[in-house]
Amino acid sequence: MGQIRDFPIVWEGWSVPTGSATIQGSIYQSNKIDKYDVIGFAALKIINVLRRNDVAGTPAQTDTCSKNNTNSAVVAGTYDWIQFAAAMGCPKPPPSVPVDSISNVTIDSLQPTDYTYNTTGITLAKDLPRSSSVSFTWHFDAKPGPCGPVPNDNSAMCVVTEWHGSTLTGDYDQNKDNITVVRLCDLAYTNSCLDQRPR
Repeated sequence: MGQIRDFPIVWEGWSVPTGSATIQGSIYQSNKIDKYDVIGFAALKIINVLRRNDVAGTPAQTDTCSKNNTNSAVVAGTYDWIQFAAAMGCPKPPPSVPVDSISNVTIDSLQPTDYTYNTTGITLAKDLPRSSSVSFTWHFDAKPGPCGPVPNDNSAMCVVTEWHGSTLTGDYDQNKDNITVVRLCDLAYTNSCLDQRPR
């Protein structure tokens, strides 16, 4: 990891890629690619290599933080949801803030105009009296891992990379001495010799 490697850029086709006057693309046999049409290279720094079980991401989380008959008063002020849960004595606070959404906020001892809230926390315009009943539901959306949806193949690997330009875009920042692009040409396939077609 940490090294920069060249990865081929494949033209799927059939159409005309940038820098060519010829309609071309990869060659299929029995609905599978038999010959790739490599039109350039991308320089990618390898940041991490992950196994399937390492890229699962985080599932959605939802819970309700509630407390009937609060043990003590909560003075007016601004609290994040974790602080507010601790002040009211709720055993199920969110694990972090901000959350992705908050719903079903109820405070039986205050009017709805006595408080405001958002995904980070709540602001009380008045003290919350002792022996109040308070409840709110917090939610976190599911977060995909660094490689998107988990593949079905248990042996799949995910390579996390950093872009360092390509031979097609003019921002390739590596030594080009070992980079040679040879366009697809195989006379065994009809009309597939592309830019190297004999004249």
